[in-house]
Amino acid sequence: GKPEIDFTLKAAKLDIMSIPGLGAWLENFIKDTLVWLMVWPTVMHIPILEGEQYLEDVSPGTSGYGYLQITLKKTRGLKRTAAPYCLIHLTNSPGGDAANTRTSEAAPYAPGQECHVWDSSQSFNLMVTDPFTQKLEVKLWDKKSMRKDLLKGTCLFDISNLEANVPTEFTQDAVPHERAACTIELTYMPFRKGDGSDESKGDRERAGTDESGERNRAASLLAADGSRPIGAVDITLHKATNLVRMDRFGKSDPYCTLAVGKASWKSTIKKKTLDPEWHETCQLVVFKVVDEMLLLEMFDHDDVGSDDFMGRVRISMMELVEHGRINNKTYPLEDVKKGEVTLSVRFREL
Repeated sequence: GKPEIDFTLKAAKLDIMSIPGLGAWLENFIKDTLVWLMVWPTVMHIPILEGEQYLEDVSPGTSGYGYLQITLKKTRGLKRTAAPYCLIHLTNSPGGDAANTRTSEAAPYAPGQECHVWDSSQSFNLMVTDPFTQKLEVKLWDKKSMRKDLLKGTCLFDISNLEANVPTEFTQDAVPHERAACTIELTYMPFRKGDGSDESKGDRERAGTDESGERNRAASLLAADGSRPIGAVDITLHKATNLVRMDRFGKSDPYCTLAVGKASWKSTIKKKTLDPEWHETCQLVVFKVVDEMLLLEMFDHDDVGSDDFMGRVRISMMELVEHGRINNKTYPLEDVKKGEVTLSVRFREL
């Protein structure tokens, strides 16, 4: 059963719980919130190492198990005139909801199948950090042109029992809608254990790894055509130094964007500095390595007008695949007079 909770809530010596109507509502709201926190599985990350040592040894990329590929198929039980789309989210994601949330396009009605059907382009990839506690949440919405979109229901999918690299189709009823249901295809793609680490390479060499196997692995990465994920890059943006002064009466407000193909990420803005420190980590999915680049671009944030360009760094994905990991490397910023940025990057294969 649920745990019993007893509490009082006072403000300026006034017992708020004694106010008719408001007290009862507050009591139910607070109890429901606290009970959910007590019984729902949560993950707490406790750093054992401190400062730069923690950043160098633990990040980037210690949180990811692999990727979940979600392909939307169809939804049934809605009116023909409906325009259903999905908000797809992995629960308990580090970095917040935005880091692991995607929005689909609306599905057209297919008269022959008597349901709404998505085309093959509605496929998404989300980072899985813990397949045993995370759930895939699919919210089914009906898009309205003249008024607010309507939430038709929510489908919750358990990903803990998915077989690795095997596409599996599921149909789940939307709650609380009695008739709506959503059909999706899920493929869980775990990272290869040890990929990108110096230790794993040494283990393979000491064990006398079959060279033909390594060649086949490299050939498969080079042959990737971009149709499915082949891995991910874990990137820690440490700091930048000696940046160009962009503001006439001050310093700069720098931030960075990182991109591989269509996957991208934006750092926080550091105010009034030419030597910003971020120590922020992100993961970007990789679909191919040939002619692909990891692109970092730095900008000066402006409240009025467009942001000013402060330089870029380009790293070949071929280089990352070859070396596996780059630790605390400082790169000169290109296309500007001065400035450097320090990164740690690791490639992990699916």
